[in-house]
Amino acid sequence: MQEKQTAAIAKLVKQRRIERNLTQQQLADLTGLSLRSVQRVEKAEAISRSYTLEVLGKHLGLGETFQQILSMPAAGEEDSARAGGGSSQPTGISKGRKILLSISSALLITLVILAYVFQSAGFPETAFELMLLLAGALLVYTGVMYLIWR
Repeated sequence: MQEKQTAAIAKLVKQRRIERNLTQQQLADLTGLSLRSVQRVEKAEAISRSYTLEVLGKHLGLGETFQQILSMPAAGEEDSARAGGGSSQPTGISKGRKILLSISSALLITLVILAYVFQSAGFPETAFELMLLLAGALLVYTGVMYLIWR
């Protein structure tokens, strides 16, 4: 669910609650949801679960309206369909997780290289072999970084 959809649902829930002269606490009691859940929906702080929307829709008479909002195309879908459906979609991984994956990948590749070097007493025999090993490791790491950060 996109921000636009979340904001539209928040506006509808708050408007309908006020029209029915209900407080947030009364709506929470009526639906069996927590007060914090109702507050978060109305402030569009989080993407609502389908169960939450179903219960709110049932008690506020907004079930079909929610379905219409949820069936709206997402913000970039129409543009990508017109442009030929290019894959410029983000991977969906947060920046923090990307950084963690980057560091973990570097450590893992380093450990694999060290294991390879330590397994043989005579490796590397020349500086050239060592440079080939490091170039290969850099190539693998670059590929992993491309996949993570694209």
